[in-house]
Amino acid sequence: MKKSDDIVVGGVGHFRMFNYPKPMKTMMKWTMRQVESVENQLCCLPYPDPTSQVSVDPIPAIFTLPDYVFTTENDDIKIGVWDAEQQ
Repeated sequence: MKKSDDIVVGGVGHFRMFNYPKPMKTMMKWTMRQVESVENQLCCLPYPDPTSQVSVDPIPAIFTLPDYVFTTENDDIKIGVWDAEQQ
């Protein structure tokens, strides 16, 4: 096992992206929206899209450390990412 000087603080975060709901449509004086089934209300999106050839920018995630965690400006804070395919 490889020895590391890193200290693990916190737990596991799980992030997913979902489709926006379909927009409402206005016809005459009516505003209508499509009512989706429970299965179709939240559709999970893979990120980055495996079918796309377009390069995507990373999506920022901001974490706030609790007050009891002391850091200095020189600390190199890292976020570990689990890749299920490579384990």
